[in-house]
Formats: sequence, C-alpha cells, structure tokens
Amino acid sequence: GLPESIKELRIVKIGDVDTQVDGGTHVNSLNEVGKIEITKTVNKGKNNRRMYFVLKH
Repeated sequence: GLPESIKELRIVKIGDVDTQVDGGTHVNSLNEVGKIEITKTVNKGKNNRRMYFVLKH
C-alpha cells in the first residue's frame, strides 16, 4: 500500500514511451525550474537511463 502521507497520486504519461504513477512534488511549468545541468547519465537496462542533474542559478 501507499504511505499514509500520500493523499493524491498523479499519473505521468510520456507518449508511447512511459507511464509512471507519482506522488511527489511537481512544478506547474518548466519555467519554475530554470536551467539545469546534467552531471551524470547511467544505463539502467536496454531502454532506461538514470540522469543526475543540478539546478543552475
């Protein structure tokens, strides 16, 4: 089950690529995030990558 602190879930669908259930914090627009710098990319299987990034000011 879900932790009691999760009151709302959001389902994120990226075209035909991926669908994920998520209960985290989200921005309304990428303009709220600003610039990012990808610092590392790791292969996580044939079709998956994990990306590490930092927010730039």
